[in-house]
Amino acid sequence: MKKTPVFFIFALLLMVAPGFAQQESGDIELQIAGTYFTSVGTDFKFSSGFIQAKFGKYITDNLELGVSPNISITTTDTGFGDSNTDATVGLGAFFIYSFLLSDAKTVPYIGGQYFKSDLSEGDDNGSAGVTGGLKFFVTEKAALDFSGNYLFDLNKDTEGGLLLFAAGISFLF
Repeated sequence: MKKTPVFFIFALLLMVAPGFAQQESGDIELQIAGTYFTSVGTDFKFSSGFIQAKFGKYITDNLELGVSPNISITTTDTGFGDSNTDATVGLGAFFIYSFLLSDAKTVPYIGGQYFKSDLSEGDDNGSAGVTGGLKFFVTEKAALDFSGNYLFDLNKDTEGGLLLFAAGISFLF
């Protein structure tokens, strides 16, 4: 028996699943996401990946507010042959505005967020920026979520920012 590629099964599921669902005011969302980000516009290079849980509540059908604790693993490279890998615990806050269409499986959104990747670092002011993405509902209460984010560093005398790409799965309650 031939093995079917996972992406083909996923695509088929997206086409046939009864996913004509959308969030409503009062819904609670739990999302588990994986993110990769890297520095841009600076000589100091680092990259990081983290697992993030997002907890949000829909204040209206379109507006969601929430928090996002995370665990990150970061590798830094100073350009002198030195590199270091650390694990940290961080926290973020976000708001999302969803562009809902009647009975659509796909929900595009935009928003803003604050992000601090290491809560133990007292001198770090974190980052703030914009986010945009798409949710693809695969069932009435479950969606795949893909987003892109740009965060400006809030620390004094710091150049550049963070470019983040995330993929996850969301559940509505």
